[in-house]
Amino acid sequence: MRIFPINYSSLKQSFKSTQRTTYVTKDKRVVVSSVYDNMVLLANSKSSGVGVKVSNYTSFLRGDLHWNGIGEKLKQEFPKGKVNVYDFACSDGSEAYSLIIALKEQLGDEEAQRFFPIHASDVDSQIIKMAKSGKIHANRNDIVKLTRLIKDRNIEKYFDYEIINSSDCVLYPKECLSDNVTFQCEDIETGLSQVKKSNSLIMCRNFWKYLSPRKMAQVSMALRNAIDDSSRVVIGNFDKDFSSIPFFMKELGMKQIGPSRDEANILKIDEARNPYRYLDNQKAWQNRVDIMYREYVPSMDDE
Repeated sequence: MRIFPINYSSLKQSFKSTQRTTYVTKDKRVVVSSVYDNMVLLANSKSSGVGVKVSNYTSFLRGDLHWNGIGEKLKQEFPKGKVNVYDFACSDGSEAYSLIIALKEQLGDEEAQRFFPIHASDVDSQIIKMAKSGKIHANRNDIVKLTRLIKDRNIEKYFDYEIINSSDCVLYPKECLSDNVTFQCEDIETGLSQVKKSNSLIMCRNFWKYLSPRKMAQVSMALRNAIDDSSRVVIGNFDKDFSSIPFFMKELGMKQIGPSRDEANILKIDEARNPYRYLDNQKAWQNRVDIMYREYVPSMDDE
């Protein structure tokens, strides 16, 4: 492996760390592509089933969290004790590494250690193979964001790197990253059954609209039953329901931790809401999700 200094100002922006996406074609073939096309509709938004089935699209420091202040925010939410961190649908590991770097830079190594290791998982065996490979693709935008997050701007604290071409490079996480995360191929329901109820941070971001109504009802109920009011849930902008938290979290008794934009995607149990008509009745909850699903993932059949 030949290593070159990164001159991130000279790299052209191209792909994110991964855009691996599974599509269903008109002739019902399932095709895996290295490119995510945001102009293609979700397959489950049409009765024909054509479109994006699921995407591993991700990047470092994805812009729907306030990464520059997330360390202090999580310290406020978890003022003491060990914090159990779970990163579901973790894709190639970009998000887990982003969180480790943010916590180390903002809290210091000793305080950040309360949040480690991060238990990262994904149902896709190929993406987990990528996460475990010890290398991760990056582009100019990734490098710029990472460098700005690091106080001394020294990306070599966390990665070795290799320039591939004028657009892309490969990052090789150092032990200060790789020793603080575990990767596992696992369905989210199985993973949720192993979550510690108290003092847990559940990152379950940017995948909910890929789920069927049946799966959405099952996973959301499993998530709500897995935690208590000392735990927090983190979602992404892709999961939003008309710029609000998704109905299947709100109606199961969750709300934002605060009103500010920086707190918008971090949720906690809302003690004032009474969701128990659903918590004890999976059938009633499935019926509710079935009714609301069409609005959450709009049908395009009439266009």
